[in-house]
Amino acid sequence: RINNPGSAIVCGAEASATWEPRDDIRMRGGYSFLHEDFDDTSGVVEGNAPRHQAFVQSLVSFGQGWSVGATLRYVDRLDNVDADGYVDADFSVGWTPMENIELQLTGRNLFTDGRREFGTENETFPTILATEMERSVFATLRVTF
Repeated sequence: RINNPGSAIVCGAEASATWEPRDDIRMRGGYSFLHEDFDDTSGVVEGNAPRHQAFVQSLVSFGQGWSVGATLRYVDRLDNVDADGYVDADFSVGWTPMENIELQLTGRNLFTDGRREFGTENETFPTILATEMERSVFATLRVTF
């Protein structure tokens, strides 16, 4: 038998836009807001999801199959799991030498060398492991047929 004695009000809003000033340039941006209000009897506390998130992204295509992309994002802190808010960036360079082959070099989390995104190391929630995100650089080869 499951008993759920609590109640909550959760609401939010999200907006995004894409702008293509030319065929070879695409810009995107977005923002989301989340409001959580849990009562004390539910056993759930607020702060497991970011209240504010935002991003801007650009993609520029050059001749000969080359492209460059960049993303800048903001994520608000998670109070319940002791994860700080952050601003970070990703960058990628891609080349499509043939219609079915794509090579890409990507850098992720370029502004930080490590941050907690979720989880906790406190004794209240010992089963929720802390997740650390680190800077990374990787290459991708995509072949479609």
